[in-house]
Amino acid sequence: MNLPDLSIDHLALDKEWLGHTNLYTEWGEKCVEAQAAFDVAKANQERIRCSLDNEIRLDPGEYGLVKATDKSVETTIGAQPEYLGAVKGVITARKQMNMTKMAMDALEHRKRALSMLVELWIRDYYSEATANRGGETKPVDKEQVRMERRRKAMERKNDRSDA
Repeated sequence: MNLPDLSIDHLALDKEWLGHTNLYTEWGEKCVEAQAAFDVAKANQERIRCSLDNEIRLDPGEYGLVKATDKSVETTIGAQPEYLGAVKGVITARKQMNMTKMAMDALEHRKRALSMLVELWIRDYYSEATANRGGETKPVDKEQVRMERRRKAMERKNDRSDA
């Protein structure tokens, strides 16, 4: 099973939000289908178990038993190929169900990430910093601005401690 694409284009948040609803719905449907498949596999396993239980109790000798006790019947059921196949089917269905649930959880995280990116966009996080020096607008290195602010803060701190 291929999991959904969780990548986000932070420069196209409107498209990402519009696509997220469809993606979430698609995986929600897959999750419901996986749950139904798991329920069918569990019911099939129980049907096979009941059928084998009945057969073993009717003719214990055919299964190598002298007497059909509850413990011996349960042990014999667990060794039958058709029952083992049903158990494997339940395990596979459970795995698929858990994978789709994991995808739904991941989509919830993606939704939160989209919300946070929108908040950053609202606060102009992705805008390019510029400075107007002598009538000319030039891009500013954000790291350089941060370093200058730190340097000035340290100078103010040192000035206060010297006084």
